[in-house]
Parts: sequence; C-alpha cells; structure tokens
Amino acid sequence: MKKSFRLKMNFIIAVLFICVLLFPNQKKYGYIQDEGPELGENDNTEWHFTYYSDGDGGLGHTNPDTGESFKQSDWTVNETYGWHEWTYKGTKYVVMAAATQEGLDWVKREKEAGRYKYPFITKRDYIHYFRYGTAENDWNYSTFQFQFVDNGDDTIYNGIVLDTCELALDPSNPAWNTSEGDSYGAKPENTQWLDVHVELDYPEKDKYEKFNGKRIVLSPDGRFNSGQNKTSVTKNIILDTISTLFTLLGDLIQRAIDYTGTNGSNIQIEKAEADESKLEALGDNSNLNRETQYDITQLTYTRSEIEIDSQLQDIIQVDEADVLEGKDTIKTFNIPNTVENRNGQKETVYTTNTKIPIIPIDFYSSAINKVEMFDVNFFDTSSDNSNKFWNVMNNTVSLCSHFILYIAVALMLTTIIWRSVLLVKSSLGDDPKQATESKGMIDNIVKAILLISLIYVIMTVMMYMYQEVVKMFMNGNSSNYLLRINVENVYSFNTNLIGYLKFRTLSTNSLAALGASILYCLMTIVNLICFVGMFLRTIIIGGLVIIAPFTAVMAINEKRNGKGFNITNILNFKNWFKLYMTILWVPLIIIIVYRLVLYV
Repeated sequence: MKKSFRLKMNFIIAVLFICVLLFPNQKKYGYIQDEGPELGENDNTEWHFTYYSDGDGGLGHTNPDTGESFKQSDWTVNETYGWHEWTYKGTKYVVMAAATQEGLDWVKREKEAGRYKYPFITKRDYIHYFRYGTAENDWNYSTFQFQFVDNGDDTIYNGIVLDTCELALDPSNPAWNTSEGDSYGAKPENTQWLDVHVELDYPEKDKYEKFNGKRIVLSPDGRFNSGQNKTSVTKNIILDTISTLFTLLGDLIQRAIDYTGTNGSNIQIEKAEADESKLEALGDNSNLNRETQYDITQLTYTRSEIEIDSQLQDIIQVDEADVLEGKDTIKTFNIPNTVENRNGQKETVYTTNTKIPIIPIDFYSSAINKVEMFDVNFFDTSSDNSNKFWNVMNNTVSLCSHFILYIAVALMLTTIIWRSVLLVKSSLGDDPKQATESKGMIDNIVKAILLISLIYVIMTVMMYMYQEVVKMFMNGNSSNYLLRINVENVYSFNTNLIGYLKFRTLSTNSLAALGASILYCLMTIVNLICFVGMFLRTIIIGGLVIIAPFTAVMAINEKRNGKGFNITNILNFKNWFKLYMTILWVPLIIIIVYRLVLYV
C-alpha cells in the first residue's frame, strides 16, 4: 500500500510539474482572458490614441486599493503627455478606456431595455475586447505594453484598461457618420482605438496633442513589430542589421581618423564659457558639468550638449528650424521630419531628441589646412601648430635640410677646388679638352650655387601662391562645415558631407537608414583614402624639402631627365620641381570636386 501510494503521489507531482511548464502563469498580462484577436496577431491592425475625461473627474468603477470609486487624486499626471498614470501592485500604468467585454455586456443590456443611445454598435471579430478588473474576476485587469510609432518617443509604456470607450467597441460602423452616431466619424476597419484618461476640463491640451491620434503598437510581452506583418518585420531586421554593420564600420573608420588627426585630444568645456543657466536646466541627472571633456571620437551629441559649449555652438550653430543660411555655409539641405514608410504611413524620424553629428575631419577639412598634422608649410617659423606628429616632422625637416644643405655646399666647394686645380693643370699641360670640360663644370657650379640660393625662395613662393589660390577658390570661407541641415520643425545645424550622411543613418526608416549607412560607410572609406594620401603628401613634401639642395649638386653634372621613378631622377631639379608642384597642388583638386558635389 505504501509503495503504491508513493507511486501515485510521484505521478501526480510529475503531472503538475509538466502542467506548470506547459501552461505557465500569465496573469501578469490579462490579454489571455480578452476576446478577439490577440495583440499583435492581426498584422494589419493599426492602434491609435484619443483622450477623454469623464464628468466627475474620476471613473464609475471601484478602486481595489480604496474600495471606493476612482478619483483623480488616485492617479498622477505624466509631465510629458499630461495623461493619468496609476501605480498598481508596484507597476505604473497609463490609465485608459478601450473596447471591453464588460462594455459589450452593458450595451446588450441597454439595447434590450430600449434606452441605449448607440443601438447600432455590434461586436466585431476583428476587434480586440479587453477586460477591466472587478471584484468578481479578482481585479484581473487587461494590461499590456505600448510604444509610439510616429512621434519620436521610443519609450515602452505600460497600459491598463479601467473603463470602456464606446467608439472603440465598433469604430468602423458607418452609423458614426450620422447624427445618431454623434458625428464621431467611422474609422477604417483596420484601426482600433484607445481612449487615454486626462484631467477634468483638459487643462493642458498642448501636451495631449503629443499623443492624440498618434499611432502606437501594443504587445502583451514587450516585443513589438511596429504594426508590420511578419515578413516585413523579418526584412526590417535584416535591413537594420546590415545598416548597423555599415554604420559601425563607418564609425570605426571615422573615429580612427578623428583620433589620429587630432592627437586624440579632447574638446574641453571651459568654465568661463559654459552657460550657467543651461547647465542648471539640465538638472542633476545630467552627466554634463563644467569639467566635462568631449571625446573627440564621439560622433554625435544632443542639442543641449552642444548649446552649453560655446566652441561647439560656434562651429555647428544649432538654431531653430528654418533659420536663414549662415555666412559659413554654402549649401542648405531641407529635410522633412517625417517620411512615408513601406506601409504607406507617415512616420516621424527626426525629433529634438535626435543627436547631431560632429565630425571634425573629412577630406575637405584636410584639404583646406584645417588638420594641423597635414601642414606642409615648413618655412613658417611663427607657426603655433601643436600637433605632435607635425612638430616631430617639422623638427626633422629643419634639422635634415640644414644638414643636407651643409653637405651640398661642402660638395660644391670641394668640386670647385678640384675642378679649378684640373683647369690650371690642363691649361699648363696644354690639354684643351680637359680644360674645356673643367671650365664647363665650373660654370655649372656657378649655376648650382645660384640654384641652391634660390631653391628655398622658390619653395616659399610656391607655398604662398598655393595658399592664396586655395583662398581664392574658397571665396574667403575657411569653414569645413559647409552644409546647413534644416530639419523641418525641429532644428537647423551646420555639418559637412560625412556628417550629413551620418545624420541620415539615424533614421528609424529601415530603407532610408540602409541607403544612408552604405553611402556613409563608402564616404568614410574615401575619407580614409584621402587621409592617408594627405599624410603621405606631408611626408613626401618634407622629404622634397630635405633633398632640395642635392638637386643643385646634381645640376653640376647636367644630366638629362631620366625615365622611371628612382632617386637619381628625383634629384634632377626638373623632376624634383614637377613632383613638388604636383604634390603641393593636389588638395586644390579635392576642394574643387567637393564644391562641385555639393551643387550637383
């Protein structure tokens, strides 16, 4: 008996254990008890918000915490949207009315009694009917999570149904278009409505408009598909993944360029320049303060982060939208803050919370001498260039060029003495051929002396001419932030071409973000190629400055230009001069192409 009893008990325990695994307790979200399609099951359903406030400021339903009817004092007001929120069993919920089973039951009873105002309301299979808590169902309210689709707020909120919205019971019924329907207006069959509870007499309508009529997505488990069908969701996931990979690769390249091109130094907010009122407005929760250092490899900043630093604000110039083009910009791009997604619906993609790109180094800023490490004017003795690489390069060029100059002068003096001796010897020895050769060599030495005296003057003049021509093509504009991005009803700011593409990658529209991320990645690769090219240009020009005196020495031999690229040919003055001029003027081509791209 005991053995048999134990077997039966073990069997019962095993069955109960399996039941717990197969049928977990889902009481947290009450949608299991609801009727109609489950939340997220109907892929074509669109959910929208409206708002209301009942006459006495509360609800005609019982508050389980007090045992009395709800009052406005039972709830708190959300600072952003002005709606009511109720903290129930430790969780904060947005209070709302919806299509409910209790509402359908009440309509049925009212119809039978012949006193219902909207007798045309009918239960629909495609409508999700919630349930609000009562003592009979152990206060098991329908709860869910929701997220906005089209107002730029990606926060996940909790919603709870405490009342019935009559319009939501049968929103697409054409009778709503008549006086019998109180002129609500019939809604499309693919839409369902939630009625958010607000304060009595609507004291803050401007806040309510932030959610009124806005599209939302609902979820019983915190997973959202933005109202798209499963195929679209899968495609979006793939597109978002690809877009993220391209953006990350572009960010990695750009961060490396910014770090290398600036010595990895940070931008410091100086205490004297920080706007005290703006700092205080950020509150104690902000991680910004007077000691903040902006990491040079950080590519995006919020508007408030930019505005508290005068240095960033000067170059980015963040202002309200539709501001006229500033003096440091040559092209304005107008961007709508909404796009039409692949479902044909308007979607807000750029809001005041969208971060602004700050990318200091691109091929244009490199070409106009905004990057200190690419400075090739090694003859500017008053330069205040603080770049570590450039200072090492400048000192090396200065030391080596002087050393080479001394060697070149010594070689020429030695050659003069030696050829003079040969000239005298050949003259006394009656050797006219050697005498003529020695005399010609001495004449070449005189030319070489003149050349070595002028070669640094030539380089200085060419450098000056180059800088003046660049200024002429830039029309006096030395800013590397040549674009003015005007985001409709959001803000305007200055940026460069790569910054513009970076900004477009922040779009929540999958296709738009993918296209922008690919272009952004390609542009950063082009930027990297230009960066490496400008780096090599600095080294090559430094090397040409060093070996310049040797070209004068080689001029003594009167050798013709050789073919191919080798040391001997470079030391030929004509070859050296061609290479120096070509490398020196390359950035001008970049400047011209960049300007042309902006106007295409």
